[in-house]
Amino acid sequence: MDNSQTRIDELKNEIDDNNIDLKQIFQSAGEKMITPGVFSGENERISGFLTKLTSLDTRISEIDAQIDDLRHSFNRIAEITDREKDIGEQYSLLEKENRKLFLPIGKAAFIEWKERPSEDQRKLMSGLEELESIIDGFENEIFNLENNEVKKSIVNKIKEKGRVAIVKSKKKSRELSLNNLYKKTGEKLYKKDLSFFEKMNNDSVSSFIANKKEQEKLDSEVQELKQENSRLEKHLKNAFSSSKMQKAEEKLLSERDFILSEKMAKLNDLGSYLYDEKLDFDDEEIKSLFSSADDVNGRISLLNNEIEKCKAELEIVQLDEEVADMKENIKELQLTIEKCTGDIGEFNKEIKRAKAQIRKLKKLTETDPRESEDQGA
Repeated sequence: MDNSQTRIDELKNEIDDNNIDLKQIFQSAGEKMITPGVFSGENERISGFLTKLTSLDTRISEIDAQIDDLRHSFNRIAEITDREKDIGEQYSLLEKENRKLFLPIGKAAFIEWKERPSEDQRKLMSGLEELESIIDGFENEIFNLENNEVKKSIVNKIKEKGRVAIVKSKKKSRELSLNNLYKKTGEKLYKKDLSFFEKMNNDSVSSFIANKKEQEKLDSEVQELKQENSRLEKHLKNAFSSSKMQKAEEKLLSERDFILSEKMAKLNDLGSYLYDEKLDFDDEEIKSLFSSADDVNGRISLLNNEIEKCKAELEIVQLDEEVADMKENIKELQLTIEKCTGDIGEFNKEIKRAKAQIRKLKKLTETDPRESEDQGA
């Protein structure tokens, strides 16, 4: 019985596979009917199928366009984010480079001012002038101390060496201050006297101005990117009601799968209708498909016949088991009957004995006690 049931399950699986093949054949026949020139338009039922299929194809194309739009918009937003990050890094590098240029620019401006002094810049340059003078004084003192050929005692020589070290330390400290002042001067010129700044014939100034122009371009690009990003986000919200790509895309794909499933069902219905009505429209491809459908239906018919045989065999086995069970029940009933028959015989004997005893007892109850006494006298 188990083998027959297993075989039935296998045959049903084969029928399912053949039905899938049959559905694919009918869908292909339905697809062929959409091809221009195959259908002349004289069958209203077919026209209805084709109208519905055209509507479904249109909706699928619309969803595909929406998915492309969605992906393009989100990808573009990601590109904008990456580009803004790159611009930020470029801008920071240019800013850092320009801050370094303030020092040589301030120094060049001071040199140029010394060559052509002007009252407009005197207040700005006076600090540099004073600090430079102090450094020059330290340099002269160091030179004099180190090149003094007058013979001195060891104590005086030690004192002079100590003095040289002190002066050099002061000079170094002032030089650092001078560099910081050059840097501040260059920054002030840029912020407060741009015309003087731009007229300077200096490579550092040229580099600074070039960097600033590049920063302006970057600023302009950032503004354009922000505007584009804002338009895209607004578009996504209006078109897809979601700011999350995965959620919106899953919704569209789910709708597309549903419509595609409906389309394939309609193609199957159309192909099945053509096959049942034997409408091949003298198309060789459709004829070939329907010939294949005949073969598949033939296989399905043979499989169904074999299933019926297996079911019959299975039913025979089941009936044989039922007959065997009923025979076993009969035997048990017969044994029960035999036992009950013996019990009935015993009960009948007991009944006879009890009746005899009853009759005997009745006779005793019916005799007069005085008759018994007279007989005794």
